[in-house]
Amino acid sequence: MTGPCYSTSYQPVARFSCWALGNLEQGTAKEAKTIASIKKLDNGFYRARVYVGRDDMGKQVIRSVTRRSLKEVKKAAREMEREIEEGELMNVASIRFVAAAEHFLNLYKHEYAPGTISLYRSYLKNHYKPFFGKLKLEQIDEMHIKKFKAGLLEQGLEASSVRRIMGALKRILREFLKDAAPTKDVPLPKANKPKSKAPSREEFQEIWDASKGTEMEIKILLAGWCGLRRGEVLALKPDDFDFEAGTIRVDEAVSMDGKEVRLKTPKSDNGYRVEIIPRYLLQLIQNLIKKRSAGKVVDIKSPEKDRRLFEGRPDSLTTNYTRFVERHQLPKYTFHDLRHYHATWLYDNEVPDLYAAKRLGHSVDTLKSVYQHLGLERQREIEKKILAIDPETPPM
Repeated sequence: MTGPCYSTSYQPVARFSCWALGNLEQGTAKEAKTIASIKKLDNGFYRARVYVGRDDMGKQVIRSVTRRSLKEVKKAAREMEREIEEGELMNVASIRFVAAAEHFLNLYKHEYAPGTISLYRSYLKNHYKPFFGKLKLEQIDEMHIKKFKAGLLEQGLEASSVRRIMGALKRILREFLKDAAPTKDVPLPKANKPKSKAPSREEFQEIWDASKGTEMEIKILLAGWCGLRRGEVLALKPDDFDFEAGTIRVDEAVSMDGKEVRLKTPKSDNGYRVEIIPRYLLQLIQNLIKKRSAGKVVDIKSPEKDRRLFEGRPDSLTTNYTRFVERHQLPKYTFHDLRHYHATWLYDNEVPDLYAAKRLGHSVDTLKSVYQHLGLERQREIEKKILAIDPETPPM
């Protein structure tokens, strides 16, 4: 392979894993090196496609792999070619579903966020393995899928949770069986309406007052005044703040990869943002940075953590905040509910949807579906104005 290239005569096809190839004409395997290509994707990753041969219907079979760098994708493509040349291919029909799911997770561990991979592994352990057991892919039919879905709902899981579990299952089966996947005609459950809640202004003030003078104050204000998620709070570094312009840059989030803390980039372009930050909070952050640089805070062993403003894991922040609330007998809201407070503040102050969505790192549609039902105070004001149209209607 010489460098990034893309054959203009090549027609894009669905991605195949090394087990999802069917019966191949082994005589064509050696052609792979002459037709391999690499393309840089819009997200900065590189994708390599390797011609494997033809299936029993005479159609071309292409294998592909995506990696972060050109060097990594070249290495992965060479490994593909080695497998093809050595005939390390299997008929997809003979693979057990559980083994196929494991392979899927290994195949996409560099493309999906660590948290997503961990979530899929929990689905595999808690739901897929107990139900599908030793079933092979060729043995799973639509009735199995319907029974699996019904069983999840009978366990009392919320429709939104079942939807996510079924969505992951659908992706796994489609990876190997393509259009023959038995999930294609089984509809996903409708998602539950969001159950988000947010503190009132008075409740948020009470929470803030109890935290003043502590490191928790900064984290609370980053969520309540700037709308940051807990992972975004924990990923912040000193150079994310522009103290002259009074802004904060959000371009990473902390997540868990097994027991390891990882930094990940946002799932979409909406997650990247530079936002203004109130001067009071900016001063608190500047003081904290100066304090640490003066050696008044014990250094953290990990170089990555040493560069971050706050140490710790996302679940540790949740636990510490919950204990803080209990210790001070504060209104019982989660740390994420503080982000909802910022969303309702934006809504109550008639901030345009586009600006509010940008500040929260969301699309406008997500903003409307998740947050605006929380603006009860603003809704009541609107309702009063509507009722005031009729002078005979008693006030609310």
